[in-house]
Amino acid sequence: MKCLFIHTGHDGAITIVDNKEIVVHHQIDRFNRFKHSALPSHNLLEKIQKLNINFDLIYITFLDEDNCTLIWLKFLKQYNLSKNVKINYSIQHHKYHACTTLYTTGSKNIFIFDRVGANINNNLEQESYFKDMNLIQTNYKRGNQYKGLGWRYSEATTKLGFGEHGDAKTMAYAEYNDLAKQTQNSFEQESLKMISQHFKGEVGLGGGCTQNIINNTKLNQTFKIKACPLNGDFGISLGAANSYFNNKLNVFKNINMGFELEYDSNFKMVSTTPKEVADLLVNNVVGIMQGRSEQGQRGLGFRSLLANPLDNKCIQKINQIKKREWFRPFACSILHEYGKEYLEEYFESPHMMYVFKCKNKKLMKNVSSKSGTTRAHSVTKQQTHYYNLIHEFFKITKNPFVLNTSLNLPGHVLVETLDDLRYMLTQVPLKYVYLPEIKKMIINENR
Repeated sequence: MKCLFIHTGHDGAITIVDNKEIVVHHQIDRFNRFKHSALPSHNLLEKIQKLNINFDLIYITFLDEDNCTLIWLKFLKQYNLSKNVKINYSIQHHKYHACTTLYTTGSKNIFIFDRVGANINNNLEQESYFKDMNLIQTNYKRGNQYKGLGWRYSEATTKLGFGEHGDAKTMAYAEYNDLAKQTQNSFEQESLKMISQHFKGEVGLGGGCTQNIINNTKLNQTFKIKACPLNGDFGISLGAANSYFNNKLNVFKNINMGFELEYDSNFKMVSTTPKEVADLLVNNVVGIMQGRSEQGQRGLGFRSLLANPLDNKCIQKINQIKKREWFRPFACSILHEYGKEYLEEYFESPHMMYVFKCKNKKLMKNVSSKSGTTRAHSVTKQQTHYYNLIHEFFKITKNPFVLNTSLNLPGHVLVETLDDLRYMLTQVPLKYVYLPEIKKMIINENR
């Protein structure tokens, strides 16, 4: 059975399934370039067309807010993707978060928490508990009588002036500001209390509040936490697909589930090797683009900006591009086999969903917070090109980690295509972008 699942609310995504195998799972805003928006775009619809799949089912999920369903229906018809196709609709929001969590983590006991879920009889889902994938309780927002963990956190974020979708800034600011600290501490304490009411041992975390990686790490001291990497609404279409197939989609492989990168020759390129790129990385910021893009909120070596964390000027150099607030730390990608040597209580973390205390805070100061923790991304040999680059960097510097942040302009979505990259290179002082699949380096002649 060939199916197209679409979440048409904020942070929407599409998931294409053929006989229980995921063909593509892709965030919609990577193509329309409006962050968090689910508006359809020509680029995405054309990508779907080129797959030449005759769909048996189109399955649309949505929320009341930011609902683009009617626009999607119009353009699915215009692009001849919905002719004679059955169309289903659903708003089982927290259920789909749970099904995404099950698919990506394997956990069947799941706690879902986000700012706002589906509107059920004028009550908004806030937190839900699933035991063995059976819903046992949902907490709803009822006027001012009860506001969920995510709702209250976002209210504090607004008071701090960080705006909608600014909760990650509140989390980072907690090391410097009393209101942010109080908000983060309360969130951690109440999360622990809520989860302890129903669960012991392994617990899957899903929903947008799972982006709070400090909370994930604290909870992991009490439970065996499995944090879903596609925890936000950009995972809902995937959860809907898993649910439709009775949670029996073919096994989850990795997070780079987007469309393949299409190469062109309209850049100045030179042939290169991982060693040559590593040599450049010692003193320069280098972008990397390869293959199917990683989905979720992190750049994980498929659409990333890299810098040498031993360079005393690396934050200054990277912020000429990223312009990140002074209180927000950068993360690192580290060769997995060296994780225990540099990080306390280390375990493999392929999706940057936890923080680790640095054993040598001075050495890792450019990729750690004020408290000396780092948001680490474990890189194994399975991630061949990225691993080889960091390994060559290690040979030069004796340092097995690099500063890694997402390849994008400030406030923009990740660069998806080389056309997106072309625009980015006109806006910021980024000179080098590595394309390891074709063994080429783009050199930005304007920089």
